[in-house]
Amino acid sequence: MISSFAILLLLTVVSTITTTTAFCPVVICPGFGNDAIDYQEPLEQPREVGLVSCLERRGFDPDQIYIVPVQRWDWIKVFTGGLLDVPKFYLGQAQPTGGGYGWYVQRLKETIDTAYNNNNAGNEKVL
Repeated sequence: MISSFAILLLLTVVSTITTTTAFCPVVICPGFGNDAIDYQEPLEQPREVGLVSCLERRGFDPDQIYIVPVQRWDWIKVFTGGLLDVPKFYLGQAQPTGGGYGWYVQRLKETIDTAYNNNNAGNEKVL
């Protein structure tokens, strides 16, 4: 049987977890073929089931959650950009900043810089 002290301790821990706010910005990097909206309202479901909402419930400040701005149609650039980098792209020897994924790396960099600058972070960027 659980004692009153254990229940009080558990309630205190849960209360502390739900009322604390994470101090660092979060950058969400959409996966291949995904859209930024997939992390907010996946498959047109309510916002409550999205990753952003889950992070907010875990204590992350919504103003510190950033999503790399990607739309589903942007991913066609991987193939069209890869055509410009033949044969390296198709042999797996292309640079990440090359034609296939360079657009994504650039957006990722811009989003990280925005998160860093908007949140008065220290002198470090942790990836």
